[in-house]
Amino acid sequence: RFLDQLPAGGLSEPAQQGLFGELWFLREFLLREIAPDKAVCAWAGPKAQTKDFQFPGVAFEVKTSAAKQHSRFSISSELQLDAQGVGRLILFCLLLEKLTAGGMSLPELVAAVRTTLQEHPDTACRFSELLLQVGYEDADAGHYATCFAIRAQHFFNVRDNFPRIVEGDLLPGVGDVHYSIVLSECTHYAVTEEEARTAVRVASS
Repeated sequence: RFLDQLPAGGLSEPAQQGLFGELWFLREFLLREIAPDKAVCAWAGPKAQTKDFQFPGVAFEVKTSAAKQHSRFSISSELQLDAQGVGRLILFCLLLEKLTAGGMSLPELVAAVRTTLQEHPDTACRFSELLLQVGYEDADAGHYATCFAIRAQHFFNVRDNFPRIVEGDLLPGVGDVHYSIVLSECTHYAVTEEEARTAVRVASS
């Protein structure tokens, strides 16, 4: 019954791009800093939770954009950038370039993560289960021909007057909020890569 719920023909292009961003963050910023089981356990996106990666006291939300200019990131609800209850919230923004050759495809990134997890069979199995939950099935890999090159990556502290809409801003009767934020308006809240890595290490210790 679960397999029958997977998207026919595989993930949509926006969903592929979003999954690529989450797996890039998992591979480059979690698996390089903390134990594999803790890294995979922190991946909350496939569980339909509002923050993509969650640790005690800090959460990470991952957003991707392939726009050539005036990069914008889509926010799917009033809860996504609401730090209420999670302590510190860090937004990871990944700017991508779509390619027909070169770069890395989504199946290649999946394979790279699995290679990192190959000495941890239980964690690798859990990772595959989470991929299925998010709608990624290995049989559909042939549909994912788009390759991505990393143009830039940024971290931001989501706090104070960061450009966002949160639940406390909404009038009674307003819901299902979708909006976008412009990258250039977030620069005052920039966090260094090392600070983000340190937050991961401290939260998982």
